[in-house]
Amino acid sequence: MNETQPLYLQLHAFIRNQLYKKYGLKIIKANGVIPDHLFRQVVAQIWTNASIIEEMFPLAKLPPYNNILKNNNYDALELFKTANKFYKSLGFDSLPETYLGSDIRMNKETDEGDCKPTIYDFTKNVCMYFCHKMDFRTFLQAHGYMGQMYYAQEKTNLPAYFFEAHDLELSVGEAVILSASTLGHLKTIGLLNNFDITEEVEFNRLLRMGFHTLLNIPQHFVHAKVMADFFAGKVELGLLNKHYWKLMDQYVGVGPPLNRVSNTYDFPVKFYTELNENRQARKFNSEVLGYQFYKKLCQISGKYSEDELHKCDFFGSKDVGDALKKMMKLGSSKRKNEVLKTLINENPTISSDSLLEYYKPMMVWLSEKNTEENVQLGWTRSNKKVNRVIIDSGEEYEDD
Repeated sequence: MNETQPLYLQLHAFIRNQLYKKYGLKIIKANGVIPDHLFRQVVAQIWTNASIIEEMFPLAKLPPYNNILKNNNYDALELFKTANKFYKSLGFDSLPETYLGSDIRMNKETDEGDCKPTIYDFTKNVCMYFCHKMDFRTFLQAHGYMGQMYYAQEKTNLPAYFFEAHDLELSVGEAVILSASTLGHLKTIGLLNNFDITEEVEFNRLLRMGFHTLLNIPQHFVHAKVMADFFAGKVELGLLNKHYWKLMDQYVGVGPPLNRVSNTYDFPVKFYTELNENRQARKFNSEVLGYQFYKKLCQISGKYSEDELHKCDFFGSKDVGDALKKMMKLGSSKRKNEVLKTLINENPTISSDSLLEYYKPMMVWLSEKNTEENVQLGWTRSNKKVNRVIIDSGEEYEDD
């Protein structure tokens, strides 16, 4: 979080200034935190034409992502078949036919909302259940899910007690998603044959990706830290909501829009739905590490460019496949850092350096924009109060 702070400060200042110009001083302070409801609005609208950058970088100038899938007669199964081709291009052996047939079952009864595939990869008998949802986001997610399937295939010679992979399959999936999402890759596989890829379009895409990533990563961190602090005995149950807003203020620069009342816990829905899997901590780690994997795989493929990391597509590189297989085959037979050394041997620990390099053009643009409009970085603490919380035991915790 400390490593990403310089970029996040620029992004936060830009967003707050745009909201300040739109809503005025009564709603948001020029140097204060961003009210939570407006922050979540910005996050939700990044990939819509209601985004706060719409006037500068219109969504209409990006490829019509969902339409290009429909126009090429894609269905849900075709999404996974295309993702499968990506891994085969890296030199992976084909998955058994059953993985793309009877063992990948589509259940229409569970096709509600943001349905996600369920993967069973605890042993070499791997299968996946997925739904009929078909849009560009699912297209990219399929590349991540298929990475988990291929990771499992590379571990089939390991005993079951070494089959866990330190969650590294998630980071491999993130790295492949970054490659598969490039406009160059979409043109390579025939989805953007009649679309002109300009520098303006590339930056439009990068900026929206950066907003999405950098506004979510701090939230993953806060959600994980809230529970880590609670289980470590650093905060009482009755003060959990207060602690949550303290961390949101400290790391995200976001505060409650109103004073909070007793017996209220303000965590978003995904905090509860993903709590039992510790998914927020896993998501934080896998996303940051995914950028490290992506940079390294780009270097291995010979497609790396320091100034344009975000354009790299390592599709078709057998050297990339060989490097991934070497790591995948280890499962958890060695410690995580030792497994990481097989791929990122120069720095086998999680670091934000690659993420910052990926979004370097965005950092330059934000810095120039904030300087031009004389926008102050950082924020003053929220003046909203989180009042006492009464827990079942009857104990009361007063706001300090």
